[in-house]
Amino acid sequence: MAKAGKDAIAAVIYIIFCAYLFQPYFVTFDTAHYLIPVNCCVGAFGCYLLSKRWVAGFGGRFFAGVIYGFGPFMLFLCGSKFHEIAGSMAAIVPWLFWPGAFGPKGKWQWIRVPLAILPFVVLAGLFRLAGQFGLYPIPTQIRIRMYDLSSILAPAAMVTRVDVLVGFYHVAIGALIIGLAMLAVSRRYSVMFIFALGVVLLVFDTFSGVARIIWLTVPVLCCAVLIGEGIEGIIHCGYSDRKWILASSIVLLACAIVALLFGTKATHVFAGLGSRYTRLFIEAAQMYVAGAIATGVVFFLARGKSRLAWLRAAIICSAIAVDVFLGAGHVVDSVMQDIASEKTFSKGLAFNGAERETAVTAHKVDDFIELLVDKTSVVRDQGYCDYRAGPGVVVVHFGNRDVEPVFESFNNTLYNSSLIFK
Repeated sequence: MAKAGKDAIAAVIYIIFCAYLFQPYFVTFDTAHYLIPVNCCVGAFGCYLLSKRWVAGFGGRFFAGVIYGFGPFMLFLCGSKFHEIAGSMAAIVPWLFWPGAFGPKGKWQWIRVPLAILPFVVLAGLFRLAGQFGLYPIPTQIRIRMYDLSSILAPAAMVTRVDVLVGFYHVAIGALIIGLAMLAVSRRYSVMFIFALGVVLLVFDTFSGVARIIWLTVPVLCCAVLIGEGIEGIIHCGYSDRKWILASSIVLLACAIVALLFGTKATHVFAGLGSRYTRLFIEAAQMYVAGAIATGVVFFLARGKSRLAWLRAAIICSAIAVDVFLGAGHVVDSVMQDIASEKTFSKGLAFNGAERETAVTAHKVDDFIELLVDKTSVVRDQGYCDYRAGPGVVVVHFGNRDVEPVFESFNNTLYNSSLIFK
């Protein structure tokens, strides 16, 4: 009964957090769009339940679900860039691994091997089945590039700059280091094999007809579980484990330095258009420093042979919770701005789509922004938008084809306004 109560608490928190993230966009949702928050909750709770196989504590399991269901990659798949079914496929992956993780034991244990391969077969089958009905969740041409891996460092800053968003938030990187160390020491070859198979298919799959990035769900799921295990390792580590905690803290500090270097580079963008990215990289560095401080405190507790598991849990879980709360909000605001832009523009301007396309043309100024030019002086004083992340329509009057910004965000920084033409 106690275990069921914890499961219910986790599910309720996931739903509340999901409602907080997507509530500003509910007014813009069509019926199919409601799959987006459902996918996040289903994926998070599936990972939470799956992690019971390896993670003993509630805190580790809970944040494993958060990192998967509300992590940058899942939010990226569930966002407006792809069909809602793409997020559904990612959401069911933890549930597909259930038979292999909790399968037969003893003399029937060998059955777990084909059951562990089952998720790969099901994903390929679902992708092909969707194609039979004319649904193509993800373009097969999309490939993960080396540049996309930079989003691991600062997902919020890179969300609009990469083709595929990868990452686990900042403080969680420290827990991932501990989880990987525990995986190597415990020699869980089955988990290593599943992770490696997902990476191989992500890089080399040219025969299944499946969009390669869907295979990234498997390594991301493995890392989410390892993060949960790493959190428990940080909470319960002893004196002999202190070197791993110190290594985790050093890695987080190194990531903070790299993030600051990226932020410095963004300050040199023409006309200050990179200032928004500078701010995001600085915020990423601040979260890395917070994570390093949290793990550093645990290191000194372990060095002093002081357990105080409740204090360790409060420190590391609070740091990750704040990181996820801030990071997920920004990622959602970025990946959902397509929907908000389209709805806001149609609602905020007093002319239809055909008139809009006649009235304005896009002129690319820099990678960070596009400005609009009004050909016919149709766009005029149209008021403001109240959406938290959607672009607000500002007062403009072009006259003699002067170039002015048409859209600005709630915090007065310019968005990529080419999205309004969708």
